[in-house]
Amino acid sequence: MGDGETFMQASDRKIRHLITAIQVGCFRIPVYSVKDLEESDDASGLFDPAIPAVFLDSSLNSTQLQEVFLHEVVEVVNFCAGLELEHSKIQTIGLLLTQALLPLFDGNQLPLDHTAPVDDDDGNKMDDA
Repeated sequence: MGDGETFMQASDRKIRHLITAIQVGCFRIPVYSVKDLEESDDASGLFDPAIPAVFLDSSLNSTQLQEVFLHEVVEVVNFCAGLELEHSKIQTIGLLLTQALLPLFDGNQLPLDHTAPVDDDDGNKMDDA
């Protein structure tokens, strides 16, 4: 983290840096940050299957970015799998994914932290050692 930078700011910077493309099956969909997307397209995010590409409004805060990005991921999956889901169902799935994955984005949970104690089948703490 830089001087005076909060964890969320560092997390937001990291997320923006890491999201450059979405790989879904054989499709690699680039992700672009666009200034004033919401003003021009009345949307904070957009998946354009004609290009194909995902566009995210560059003014989004970290929480908004997470939600909009996952919504667009569902849009991509919907397109690539030919699901033809109604937009209301895409919105619901995006929100539920955001709730399920939010701890991974904002650092409240480290599910892959190999240094954390793990319970065995009997509920006893185990060490990696």
